[in-house]
Amino acid sequence: MRALIIAKRELWEILSNKKFMLAFIVQTLLLLALLPAFGNLFAEGNLALPTPSLRGFIPMGVVVESDDCEVLLSALEGNERLKLYHFSYPPEEELRRGLIAGYLLIPSEYSESSLKALEVQLFLSQSIKSPSALDAVKESVDEASRRLSLERQRQLNLHLGNAISLKREFLKPMVVQKGDDRRFSSFFLAYLVPLVLFFPIFMSGGLVIDMIVGEKDRKTIESLLTAPISRHEIITGKFLALWGFVTAECGVWIAGVAAVGIPVARPLEAFLLLAAINALVIAIAMALALYSRNLKEANIALMLFYVPLFVALIYALTIEFFSPREFFSYIPFNLISRAVSGEAFADYAFSLIIALLSLSALGTLGAAAALSYRDDIIFGPRPSVAKLLEDAVEAVLSLKHPHLASVALALLLSPVVFLAATAIEVTLAVGAAWLLGYSTSSLYLIILFSAAVEEALKLLPVFLILRKRRRWVNTRSVALVAATAGAGFFLVETALAGAIASLLFRIPLTALLYSRVSTTLVMHLVASAIAGIAIYRRGRLGLALLALAVAVHTLFNLLLVEVAL
Repeated sequence: MRALIIAKRELWEILSNKKFMLAFIVQTLLLLALLPAFGNLFAEGNLALPTPSLRGFIPMGVVVESDDCEVLLSALEGNERLKLYHFSYPPEEELRRGLIAGYLLIPSEYSESSLKALEVQLFLSQSIKSPSALDAVKESVDEASRRLSLERQRQLNLHLGNAISLKREFLKPMVVQKGDDRRFSSFFLAYLVPLVLFFPIFMSGGLVIDMIVGEKDRKTIESLLTAPISRHEIITGKFLALWGFVTAECGVWIAGVAAVGIPVARPLEAFLLLAAINALVIAIAMALALYSRNLKEANIALMLFYVPLFVALIYALTIEFFSPREFFSYIPFNLISRAVSGEAFADYAFSLIIALLSLSALGTLGAAAALSYRDDIIFGPRPSVAKLLEDAVEAVLSLKHPHLASVALALLLSPVVFLAATAIEVTLAVGAAWLLGYSTSSLYLIILFSAAVEEALKLLPVFLILRKRRRWVNTRSVALVAATAGAGFFLVETALAGAIASLLFRIPLTALLYSRVSTTLVMHLVASAIAGIAIYRRGRLGLALLALAVAVHTLFNLLLVEVAL
């Protein structure tokens, strides 16, 4: 596959960029060094910077005269910084020669099974390792003392703690614990760690700009386009190189997080979700970069894309952490948070999100490849967005199967239609309430206007098809396109209603979907099909059918209001 040749070329350029690779290594090391510190901060309230364990760095002698010191010896042997040497005599000569940093004397009267206070002696040399030896031995003695105190309290059935204690709470209680002394707050695992894992995605913008717009400015794209390789394969190769590098970077960060002791509950699922999100984000960024005329415009376009994306990430993670809902199982950002922290999520939600992200990425990449075939995009003068949309509609409707293409067009335009209808309906509602006040008559008028606005805007795909008379257009095909537009409007409306119902009222999205499919979906299909036929027929019959479609929609909404009240 010739796209792989382009992918290898672009990947080599990324890896051979010394400044970029140095920045990548430095930022990775810094983040992996700081993450455990913040993990300790949110779990314990202390910002403890990680330091090398220096395994066996401190040679320490031990003289054991007691027969009952298993707990203390266990604590000493468990200290990774200490390298223990057992002596049957006080090793004064070894201490003087600097072979050991000190030695600990456990006297014969030391007995851990007794209830009396115990005492050991520490002898240190005047060397650079003496302070470290003191800290390490003190740490082991404190650990042994803690274990013995707990054991004595258990034997005596007593609690000898402080009469009054101050308990610190950091957001949510600790939900993950690893070993005896490694624990992390749920805020750290569900919020900060996923946020860090998204960093490679947001740092890919510079690579996209250099890979696409940089080639335009350097004029190297001209020689690339003259090569015996299609433009589709060029765009695909660039995408594979960038996506592969950024996704591999995400994998490195997941492995690094686990390597520094931070548990990731489901690393494979987190990696797959990151890979799918990477694909969509990079495909959109490539399309924006292709449409940009120069580096400055590309930087602005990608900033306008990445900033809202980052805000959406912060907002989604914050809202779910403080107010978890079932709806968040269908948001990619929150699914990664749950995969990291171990929160439950349904397998079908995971599969659905992966499929939707992958299909959206393929569609966007196809759109980017289509842009690359336009010489006015590559060399200029650049066409307007309206011209691109008009050409895109014409291209869709001129496909081999125009009926299927028109149905796809109706679905693709559904989000735009819904947003436009919502904006107009809100404006009309505010105006009606201001003119007529809050009354039953104003409510009925708002319902009538809303129904008329929705039915008119849902006909946008039909208008686009009817702009030029086509042989395949007839009453049946127009009704099918209009009904599809109604179904698409229903899907967008249901998704938004499900999000609101889940956030405010804890109503499961599935329950809302079941109730609306048998009622609201049927209404949208019928009303939209009638309105589509009305536009096709025109004349008095068309006006009558359009009035009928608005009446069906209005009566349905009135019925819902009556039931609710």
